[in-house]
Amino acid sequence: MSELVCVKTFSTRVDAELARGILQSAGIEALVTVDDAGAMRPELAFTTGGAKLFVDAGQAQAAAEMFRAPERPGVVAERARLNVQLRGCMTPAILGALLLVVGAFAANYVASWLGQVIFAVATVLLVVALIRGARAA
Repeated sequence: MSELVCVKTFSTRVDAELARGILQSAGIEALVTVDDAGAMRPELAFTTGGAKLFVDAGQAQAAAEMFRAPERPGVVAERARLNVQLRGCMTPAILGALLLVVGAFAANYVASWLGQVIFAVATVLLVVALIRGARAA
């Protein structure tokens, strides 16, 4: 190994050693460094930057590719669909919560019947938000 490049940082020595084994099984020589007092104080790895996995500079791209998780094709579309559905339940929830505050004000200072009407509308909006949220999940 000539020039070493850090490919990935892990939180524990064990994770880094497992990754090193994966790389070595693919024919890529790797080295793990961690400042944990020679494995006597593993908690030091959290404060010193974790366990680092180094490979030769010429093999760094191939090693990094091995740890890159491929994104499934439907994940992006599914995430966008879920965001739209959750947005559809957040609007009535926010409006319902605001109307509860307005209804409390109206019941105390304006007219109790007006407060009751606003409370009823707020309750309907909150129920709609709960139903849409349950369907989205």
